[in-house]
Amino acid sequence: MNLILQRGAANGEITRGVLFVTGFPRYFTIEPPLKLDGKINIPEKTAILPGTYTVMAYHSPHLGRRVLSVLNVPGRENIEVHPLNKVSETEGCIGVGHFWSPQGLLSMSVDALDELLAFCDAAWNGKDVVLLTIHNWSEAVNV
Repeated sequence: MNLILQRGAANGEITRGVLFVTGFPRYFTIEPPLKLDGKINIPEKTAILPGTYTVMAYHSPHLGRRVLSVLNVPGRENIEVHPLNKVSETEGCIGVGHFWSPQGLLSMSVDALDELLAFCDAAWNGKDVVLLTIHNWSEAVNV
């Protein structure tokens, strides 16, 4: 199963995106900024690099619940897709939810992650691999 995260234009403090599941837009996302002081891929400070990653479920000791782990991210460790409401609640991970607010908040994030985990579980039960492909907005408009 392919998950596609299409990031929108970052505003400096937050990166918003739309997460597609099997080709359909299903969830909104928030992440830290793409750059900080002109630098990219800073652990715990910026969003991860665009690319394609394998995703697995695991129990996050930090959150005390089942989340998605994004594997083999260059220069990074412990990247998760997890519930959150504001970008300050992440250290480089991806927050997923059903709605954005004008203030950059996500809502219904626990419900969204539970639904996303159910999609992934169905894929894994069918012996499928779950991949997450991340595209930056600039890549989409420069095609």
